[in-house]
Amino acid sequence: MELALLGIVATALAVLWAAVSDVTNRTIPNPIPVLIAAGFAVTALAAPSAVNVAAALVAGAGVLAVTAGMFGLHWIGGGDAKLMASLGLWSGLEMLPLFLVVTAVTGGMLGIVIWLWRLARRLSPGPGLGDGDAADTVPYGVAIACGGLAVLAGHLDTALV
Repeated sequence: MELALLGIVATALAVLWAAVSDVTNRTIPNPIPVLIAAGFAVTALAAPSAVNVAAALVAGAGVLAVTAGMFGLHWIGGGDAKLMASLGLWSGLEMLPLFLVVTAVTGGMLGIVIWLWRLARRLSPGPGLGDGDAADTVPYGVAIACGGLAVLAGHLDTALV
C-alpha cells in the first residue's frame, strides 16, 4: 500500500504543478496529464482491489470526449481538457460527480474573483492591477486542480489501509 500512497502523493504534486503553471503562464504543460495518468497506473497496480480500472477508463474517456468538444468550441484550453481527462481516470464513475461539482463550484468562484478583479482594474485611476491578456483570462486549471485534489483525498483511505 506504500506504493499506492506514493502514486497519490505524486499525482497531488502534479496537480498542484498544473494549478501553479496555469496561474503563472496560462498553460498546463503536456507532461502533467501524463504524470497524473502514470500515478493512476501505479496506484491501480499497487492496490488493484481498490480501483475499478474499467470504470476509470470509461470516466476518463467520457471526460476526454466532452472536454475535447469544449476545446473544439474554444470554451477551454487543450491543457484543461487533458488535465480533466487524466483526473477523470482517478475519479472513475463513482467519484465523477464529486470531481465535476467541486471543479464547477470552484470555477464559478474563480470566475467571480476574476470578474471583480476586472471591475477593480476598470475603476482604478491608473496602472497597478495588472494589464494584458493574461489578466483577462481565467486559469481554470486551478478549479480542475481543486476537483482533482478532492478526488485524490477520497482515495487516501484505500492507500492507508
